[in-house]
Amino acid sequence: MKKNWALKSVSLLFALVLAVTFSSVAVANAKTAIAPKEKPYIGYGKFDTGGIGYKEFGALRGAIYGAMKEAGAEAYPLDYIASKTGLSKKTVAARINRMVKKEYLAPLMSIQVNDAKFFPYYVYYAAIKLKPGTTAAQKKAFTNSIRDDKIFCTSYETKGDFDYWAGYHVESWESWYKLERPYLENDIVESYTLLPASAQVRHGMSNAYAVPEKAMMCDVAYPSNFDALPAVTKGKLTADDVKIIRAWNKKLPLEKQFNWKKIAKISGQSEKDLISLLAGLRESKVLLGPFWAFNWKALGVKRRFFFVQLKNATVDSKRVAMLYDFARANDFNLVYYHSDSLIKFTLIAPEGLADLEQCRNKIKSICGDSLVKIHEAEEVQQLRWWTRLWYPEKFNQPGGVYIYKD
Repeated sequence: MKKNWALKSVSLLFALVLAVTFSSVAVANAKTAIAPKEKPYIGYGKFDTGGIGYKEFGALRGAIYGAMKEAGAEAYPLDYIASKTGLSKKTVAARINRMVKKEYLAPLMSIQVNDAKFFPYYVYYAAIKLKPGTTAAQKKAFTNSIRDDKIFCTSYETKGDFDYWAGYHVESWESWYKLERPYLENDIVESYTLLPASAQVRHGMSNAYAVPEKAMMCDVAYPSNFDALPAVTKGKLTADDVKIIRAWNKKLPLEKQFNWKKIAKISGQSEKDLISLLAGLRESKVLLGPFWAFNWKALGVKRRFFFVQLKNATVDSKRVAMLYDFARANDFNLVYYHSDSLIKFTLIAPEGLADLEQCRNKIKSICGDSLVKIHEAEEVQQLRWWTRLWYPEKFNQPGGVYIYKD
């Protein structure tokens, strides 16, 4: 009797497992069947969740970029910049047009991925080391693949302890396995270290929402020797240019951010609606920018990567305190925190605009006895600045869509 009962129990349990399994498969199939034509998420897409979302962000960015392309410096608040710099409006307009035309800088507006709830992905990077003996031709081909494949976000070719700091948009581990893994596990890659962006603190001197409020949140953090830019660039940028950059390249009061009348006329939207949209994007933390991003290679400015490795036993409270300290260190014009990685912080400092030895000492001071090693690499080229490419032969119009010039 007991034996029959035991057999029945096993049979019932097995039936229950099968039922759960098949019901799970049915649910999964039902979910798949909802949108059979949907392709796996790659790169930018439109996701409507109500309220401020991709549609609103795209509309504002499209209006502003379109006006800037058509009107040039006239899309900027020339009266305001002139009053702040002491320069004439004519001079301000001429200098802005020159800087943009020569691609020394470019206006950028980007989605703050970690705060934009309507984007179903997160950002992470990979520090990549190539095998010894990799030929120049092999490295060039690998570099071009990162430059041209839309699965990559902002990425850099470097030399030193690592050969690349490559950025990706990842929806899930499965998407990483299918899309990025083939790049990293191939014949020329010796090793890679995955660096999920637990906190995007600063990129291109622009502070993100992870920055503590008292550390100039959503504003621009200039390196301590930023006024040396004319000397470091050997005259490509002038002292007047620096004044103009400082005047506009920050989070300005909404009405002073642009020449809204000009933008409204070109875009066909009302000034009130455009300003309201920008306000909503800021309040919802969707928008990072607008700000000027720098083409450091064209300007002749070298930048140094610092990859900070900490002891595994370093407690979270210590690491968070370090994060806040790095957020306040203006000489690092890029600050990323990677809680789930061998390397905990990625930092960049521009040589000449920041003292590299002082930067090393700052890292040692902030990390103390938790520091294991500072890995270093020098930037060779920036392969992607969010959706912009800095190449004469393959120039990408900013705005989230990849359009190459012939």
